[in-house]
Amino acid sequence: MRRVAALLLLIAARVAHATPLSDDLHAEAQRSYDQAKDFFRDKDFVAAAVMFDQAQLIWGRLEHDESGAVVDQDAHVKRGLAISNKASSYAQANMPVEAEDAFQQRRDLYGKELSPEDLQALDDAIANMKAQIGTVTLAGMPADAAASAEVHIDGRMAPKQIASGPIRMAEGDHSIEISADGYHDLLDDFTIVPGRNTDVIVKLEPLQTPARVRIEADRTYANVELDGKPIGKAPVEVTVAPGPHRFAIDAFSYQLHRGEIDVKPGERTVIHASLVPRRAPHGLRLVTYFLGLGSLRTGTPLGDFTGALGLQALPGLLRWRTIRVGVNFEYHARDLEPVVAGALVGICPDRFVWRGGTIAWCPFTGFADFLFGGHKDIFSAGVGSLRANTVLELRRGMSYVHLAAGMALESYRRDPDGAIPNLFAATFEVGVGFDL
Repeated sequence: MRRVAALLLLIAARVAHATPLSDDLHAEAQRSYDQAKDFFRDKDFVAAAVMFDQAQLIWGRLEHDESGAVVDQDAHVKRGLAISNKASSYAQANMPVEAEDAFQQRRDLYGKELSPEDLQALDDAIANMKAQIGTVTLAGMPADAAASAEVHIDGRMAPKQIASGPIRMAEGDHSIEISADGYHDLLDDFTIVPGRNTDVIVKLEPLQTPARVRIEADRTYANVELDGKPIGKAPVEVTVAPGPHRFAIDAFSYQLHRGEIDVKPGERTVIHASLVPRRAPHGLRLVTYFLGLGSLRTGTPLGDFTGALGLQALPGLLRWRTIRVGVNFEYHARDLEPVVAGALVGICPDRFVWRGGTIAWCPFTGFADFLFGGHKDIFSAGVGSLRANTVLELRRGMSYVHLAAGMALESYRRDPDGAIPNLFAATFEVGVGFDL
């Protein structure tokens, strides 16, 4: 209890630098000095050193004016005695680092006033303390642990600079405890050899408390991979081990989004990715295809089955999210209505994309075309045609195979009466697409 009281008095004295605790600082310093002597006689050397330090701090405030000149010779002399006794108390407590600092303080402040004999004795005392001191360095502290690490040596908090360089310590055996966020506590022992540095190898083991990672994207149903393994479609949340992880988010017609995260034990990390549309180098998608139409009605001037070669052009500027708009041109191997031209719109939702975007199903592609040219008997080209497809795409890089099936409605004109009959046909397409 006496040691605790001494420490509290020291704290109070530090505060007294700004606010005097008594009008008679000399008396206060003398009381601290007398109490320190009592501690010393009782062989409580640490408490004695603390109280001698308190006394020298108070006398130090009295001995100088603002210019640094000595104005109170009595305080000056007593401060020197208190510093000397503080050093002797630390030496008796087997605390050579603190004792060396105190002896050095005595030499720095009073060296010019000491006789050669006293100065030599003081230097001998400093050398004696140095002979009992070595240094310790922490080696291998993880960079992410250094900021939060707390180091205790022999139960006392070590200076912060131990994380970046050596600190002085008394010779002999010591214990060390290191705690850092995200790591198990480390307990170890080491021995200080005078005049030498001791490296303490820090091997902190990371905590394995599971962490949570939630990955979101501005495209629903985007495919998510974590550490190279599919984990579902965004948004998705999984439990992972602490540490670094790699993730990838992929949606059809969007650029692959990759990143790395380092999650802490027990923490929940949320990642939100804004996907960038995948643009062809020149912003144009071309599809060349073969189209087959099988009439669902016999006896038409268009025949029971016709084949056509077609070209689709879909500029990137006309694309909105997963909706593409473009134009198409076709040439049919028939006399009536051989040339077809018009517009198309295709919808490819992300939820129908698999295997990292290599397989995609576009449930609807619609065509609205004009029919041109040709006559056959009493028939001539009609107004136009409508077609609806469902498309499967097998992608590889900037090219893909295009497979489609659907229904078509075509019109043609019967010249004598101007009637416009309609033709229903089943269709299929096989083609190759390129993003240019």
